[in-house]
Amino acid sequence: MIAHNPDELIAVVDESDNIIGQDTRENAHKKGLLHREIAVIVFNKKNELLLQKRKDSGRYSFSAAGHFSVNEDYLEGAIRETREEIGIELKEDDLKETAKLRRDVSRDELRNNVFLELFEVRNDFKMNDFKIDKSEVDSIKFFSIKEIGKMISENPENFGRGFKKIFDMFYKK
Repeated sequence: MIAHNPDELIAVVDESDNIIGQDTRENAHKKGLLHREIAVIVFNKKNELLLQKRKDSGRYSFSAAGHFSVNEDYLEGAIRETREEIGIELKEDDLKETAKLRRDVSRDELRNNVFLELFEVRNDFKMNDFKIDKSEVDSIKFFSIKEIGKMISENPENFGRGFKKIFDMFYKK
């Protein structure tokens, strides 16, 4: 498994999502450069959503998510991030593009100015199908949409802001 590298080169894009250069992840966040990220939501046959609890923040988040190298496109980044973070091998046909969003969020001295591509995966996954990257992921677990909604309403601080926003937009009933 590969831990994320703040010096990894990522694509810097314009408002139309055309690559106009490259910079490190760290610089992109410090300078507020527009760049790309992916998020993957994994569902099992019971329509339960796999959440990962992040090692760095202790918060629940997407099944897999992150930046990807300047040499990858969104789909390639989603496949790699899913393999690295939760240890499942996906093919292009396994992923369904759900949405592409423009987000600009500042926190402390960092600005996450991104195009976020959201993908869904639906399969008959069992917990022993996954092999988490312990350097990034504390744990994973499937939850029903109803359970997640209740957990967010009772303890919103236990969830990443990006995940909460996507959950409210696309999955909250």
